Amino acid sequence: MEIYLTCGTLINLFIDCIMKAISVNCFFIALCLFVGTSLKAQSIDDYNTEQVRQGKLLYDEDFNPIGHISLKNISSKTITTIEVSVYYGRINAPSYVSLKDRIADVKRVIAHVVIRPNDTGTFSINVPKSNELYKPEGFMITKVRYSDGTVCQ
Repeated sequence: MEIYLTCGTLINLFIDCIMKAISVNCFFIALCLFVGTSLKAQSIDDYNTEQVRQGKLLYDEDFNPIGHISLKNISSKTITTIEVSVYYGRINAPSYVSLKDRIADVKRVIAHVVIRPNDTGTFSINVPKSNELYKPEGFMITKVRYSDGTVCQ
């Protein structure tokens, strides 16, 4: 049995193979994009953006510090509780000293919130007072509790 392939037949076979390969590659790319957007693997570091670390520190009428923090919920679950670490630095530390070297104390505060998936929520915390020589320098999210009881830390 002899098979004769013309140049046109070879080109058609070649194009057919390329189209099938492209289809398979497109399928895998689409699958990766879908999995990447709907199944975000999270660690607590994903929540600690520059916006969170800076926060906004205001004072009430009795000069008590109040922290205002905005947080985007990057999960597919509702956030119900957040643990925030407040970092205190030495008041007379020179500005060229890194924040890590200025930190003198850390206190944790719990905030009860309702932040739905993909929403950004702003919440306030009463910043605990520390030693007179220390002032609040920044915030860090240390734990996030979701409505189903799971915790990201």
